Amino acid sequence: MNQKQEGYEALLAYLQEPCYQAAVKVHQGYQQRLSHTLFDYFGWGTVHVPRLLQDFQPELNPDLARYAYSILQNRILDELRMLDRSLGYTQWSLLLHVSERRLRQALARAGMAEPTPYLQVWQLYRQLGRSPQMRHQGKVREPSRDLLRQILTQYQQQFPDAVSLDQMSRRLQEAAVALKTYLSMPERSLNAPIDASSETELGGILPDPGQDWDEALDRAELEAQYQALSDWLSQEICQIQPSQYRLNPQIFTMLERYYGAGLTQTEISQELGVNQSTVGRNLAKFEEILAARLIPWAEDHLATSISPDRISPLCEALEQWLQTYYQEHPSLPQE
Repeated sequence: MNQKQEGYEALLAYLQEPCYQAAVKVHQGYQQRLSHTLFDYFGWGTVHVPRLLQDFQPELNPDLARYAYSILQNRILDELRMLDRSLGYTQWSLLLHVSERRLRQALARAGMAEPTPYLQVWQLYRQLGRSPQMRHQGKVREPSRDLLRQILTQYQQQFPDAVSLDQMSRRLQEAAVALKTYLSMPERSLNAPIDASSETELGGILPDPGQDWDEALDRAELEAQYQALSDWLSQEICQIQPSQYRLNPQIFTMLERYYGAGLTQTEISQELGVNQSTVGRNLAKFEEILAARLIPWAEDHLATSISPDRISPLCEALEQWLQTYYQEHPSLPQE
């Protein structure tokens, strides 16, 4: 074994500890819901260690163990979500962020032949349900009666059929349960038999995409680009050192509380004992730093040119991404 190989093996051994700690952290939160052992979680984490070493940039983040602990938690969660796509979300959070296409699929799977009444209520819920008051400890909670009344008022203004507050609440509840159930089902292979007594495969009964094939390819390419971008941003967050950019040492707590828990800047300032202006300034500066680091990566990997004068709209887009990221990755885990 040459010296380079010995060094690589030593790094693999060194990362066993943060990998184990990441596995313990995730397992503690999900062991009551899923039947996998701590050893399974640890194994999923170790699979991603070689790629982690390949992507690690010591000049940006000298703390390899801290970086590995954060990244491997996310990778283990990714493995779990392949088994249960609803993992880590309340049914109300799922309903707030799901696409119309996916919700239609969930309603159809639940046997709701006429989805329109549910979709109408859902669209209003999405419009009115994004306030910080909807969150409790980083999780989207069940709609309050006040929110339901707001939805009902909007519904009565937009649609002709009469509906009561209880009916409105029931439709929303049924849609949320249908979606949670649908996303909790494991993905099935196209080559899997439809049932134990059948040799017919799922792929054999799917319609021919025909002329929509090019559209599907374009969509798949866009999804792949977004996934690559999201993975890069997730790693880049861990590599930003507050001292390097003169950020407040509590910046990551500020990010988590603002984007994940939905607290206001005033609430965060009171919690951390700093001025509100300090919170606002650091959040804005972090977005600008992330945007500036994103530009060269996007040019290299996405064949996209972003001029420096586009930093402001780019920060707005990153703000939306950060909100999604910290809602999906709160102080692990919160079930």
